[in-house]
Amino acid sequence: MKNRFQEEQIDLLLIFKRILANWPFFILTIFLALTLAYIFNSITPRTYQIEGSIQIDKGKNRSRNLEEFLMDNRANIQETALEDEIGILSSFNLISQTLQRLNFGISYFTKEKVWNFLSFGYKHNEQFYNTSYKIHLDSTKHQILHVPIHIKLLPRERYRVTAKAKNIQLYDVKRNQIVLQNIPLIDIDKTLSISEPFESKYLNFKIEVNPHIPPSEHETYFIINSINGISESFQNGLGISAISRGSNILKLSVEGSCPDKLKVFVDELMLSYILKDQTKKTGVNKKTLEYIEKQIGDINNLLKEAENNLQTFKAQNKVIGQDILETNYLTRLDRLETEKSDISGNINFLNKMLEDINNMDDIVKYASITPENIDNPALYDLIVELSELSREKSGMEYSAKKSNPALQVLELKVNRTTEQLKNTILNIISSNEIRLNELNNRIANINNEINKLPINEKELMGLERQLVFLDKKHEYWMNKKAEAEITLAANTSENQIIDYARITANSPISPQPKKTYLLSIFIGLLAPAFLIVVKDRINKKIQSKGDLHSVSNKPILGVLPYAKKHTPLSLIEKPKSAISESFRTLYFNIIHDEKILNPKVILLTSLIPNEGKTFCAQNLAAILALSGKKTLLLSLDLRKPKAHLNLNINNKIGISDFLRNKVQLHEITISSEIENLFVMPAGPPPSNPSNLISTKRMESLIQISRNNFDYIIIDSPPINLVSDSLILQHFSDLNLFVARKGYTPQNLIENSDILNGNKSFKNTWLILNGIRVSKHYNYYEK
Repeated sequence: MKNRFQEEQIDLLLIFKRILANWPFFILTIFLALTLAYIFNSITPRTYQIEGSIQIDKGKNRSRNLEEFLMDNRANIQETALEDEIGILSSFNLISQTLQRLNFGISYFTKEKVWNFLSFGYKHNEQFYNTSYKIHLDSTKHQILHVPIHIKLLPRERYRVTAKAKNIQLYDVKRNQIVLQNIPLIDIDKTLSISEPFESKYLNFKIEVNPHIPPSEHETYFIINSINGISESFQNGLGISAISRGSNILKLSVEGSCPDKLKVFVDELMLSYILKDQTKKTGVNKKTLEYIEKQIGDINNLLKEAENNLQTFKAQNKVIGQDILETNYLTRLDRLETEKSDISGNINFLNKMLEDINNMDDIVKYASITPENIDNPALYDLIVELSELSREKSGMEYSAKKSNPALQVLELKVNRTTEQLKNTILNIISSNEIRLNELNNRIANINNEINKLPINEKELMGLERQLVFLDKKHEYWMNKKAEAEITLAANTSENQIIDYARITANSPISPQPKKTYLLSIFIGLLAPAFLIVVKDRINKKIQSKGDLHSVSNKPILGVLPYAKKHTPLSLIEKPKSAISESFRTLYFNIIHDEKILNPKVILLTSLIPNEGKTFCAQNLAAILALSGKKTLLLSLDLRKPKAHLNLNINNKIGISDFLRNKVQLHEITISSEIENLFVMPAGPPPSNPSNLISTKRMESLIQISRNNFDYIIIDSPPINLVSDSLILQHFSDLNLFVARKGYTPQNLIENSDILNGNKSFKNTWLILNGIRVSKHYNYYEK
């Protein structure tokens, strides 16, 4: 675990070094990001958040019983009804009606040119109160939709209209629907007097200039919107939520670039909701009043008829009837009939209620019954409880599954309360029926007594009795009418606006310059860092010793710095340079490593060209020579020899000539400008290099060189291209594979049979070339 942690630390450090090495790139990206942020802040319209709040009073604040408290069913008791009201507030119909009343079908804009040393473009600002003109569409004509119609107010009370667009929709303002799709092209350019309405095939309106607001110095235009389209936009952008759990105060929020327009919308939406609720209640009261007035009208007709009948009877029979009126028959009978009528009505009402309860039909409507309408308090309490439970159950069934424990408990409560209510109703009906039978008997007894009276007296008494009954009934309905009129006059919505719409902050929520600049700096830092990491991952090149360790099990003998001048002579000119020190370290590792036993012949190769093997061979040979060791550099890359370069060695004759028996060995052994360093150049490229280095003369060359030199450095060709190094490794004591940072593919080493497979060289080590070092490594060079 410790080694793994250390390796991760090294990887992070290397990534940090790569980032520091590319610091100019970071400065550039930060500058570009800040520039884009400045342009964004300059041309982006400001976005504001508008909030308002309204209280919804739907009788949700009743106390909970123990069972509800233990199950914490506040969401079932309160939130169901509250969610219904949220649905009404955010409904498409209510929003559409609100926008139509506000005449939001037309939007006004100014087009402001933004131009400075860093940003350019146009900023479109929506206007509401401060427009210099208003447009009144001709609703009898079809209008073009979503097209910027530019208006320019001219001197001498004139105005110019311009518009140009393709594939336009045609809109019926009155019916609020699109009537034609894809008009190919419109091109309008017309100047008129302010008093003249604009008329064309696809656009018709009147303009009203506001004398109190001067014409804008910027370009202005308006756009005709479909009410359905902007209703969907406002509906999607409207946020409604309770200010806290269990609260019946709702917060409405909306965002946009025109705060004045949004404030008007939120206020009007809350007022529309309250008006809708009040209108609903007013409608019910009006229907009640209409029913009462109809009853009064019918009774008035009956009263007139009864009075006429009584007067006619008295005139024909010449009776006054004072003796009959003085009796108590009429009074007693009237009282009994009135009581009988009330009880019969009550029985009918209870039977209808019982039928609705059995059918589970519109039980909630009985919640509006007041205690004055029902004499039995227990019955009233059960009606209210059942109506509330039924509404809660309906709301929960909409969002909860049948297996929900809360729903099952609520259903049990509904069933239990229903049974209690039904039993209570049946008991009351039974009691009323007993009382009704008793009243019928008493009325029958009085009628028997009346039947004993003379015929004229009985008939006169019946007419008087009917007149008194109708008069009391008329008085009853007049009282009900007065009550209904008072209720209608005092009708108000239980909902109320708590906070009218306002901007939630003094500054816009978007764009926020400080956050934009901070974000741009973050992106300016993150983007190039991300690109550097991705580039390293995609390239999969060797970048560090850790990468080399991860793809090969061969040990690393040394790490060499990046050098611009690949010449051994720089070791003499700058003996204290980082390159010199790194090769001295490499030499020290070769001499003192316990696993390397006195290597006299050292072969340097690589997997692919341009990894720096020749550079390493030259510099290693130079370091050995400078340390006093007689060193021979063999240029055995016979196809593309480079070892003689930078050493002022002629390559006209060389090893290829010796192997073909054209020259002697001493003829191609050339002394270099570096003391103790001798070079055998490759000579002219042969046609069969592999065959030549497989001959006995190659063995003789190595053997003679072993006898005459302390160290022999062999520069061989890349092993993935030709097999020469496979042959030469039989003559070597130490094999060094050179890999170059940022160049050698990791998978090439990982999949190499020579480095990781069955064809491994004996005594093989790795060298990582091309590592960039910081300037402090050259401290002693100064």
